[in-house]
Amino acid sequence: MNRNQIIGIGIFSMGMATYFISENQIIGTVSGVLCTIGLAYILKIMPFTKGNITK
Repeated sequence: MNRNQIIGIGIFSMGMATYFISENQIIGTVSGVLCTIGLAYILKIMPFTKGNITK
């Protein structure tokens, strides 16, 4: 596991915890977005690093 995947696990777990603790609909939506971003980090779907654009 690399650094981005560990960050993704942290974001995902915070999103899940917020979802289960909260009873507010808006907070549930925000936690869903956090879970999606965390999952993208874990699965390496979204490249969050600078790429070389001169290729």
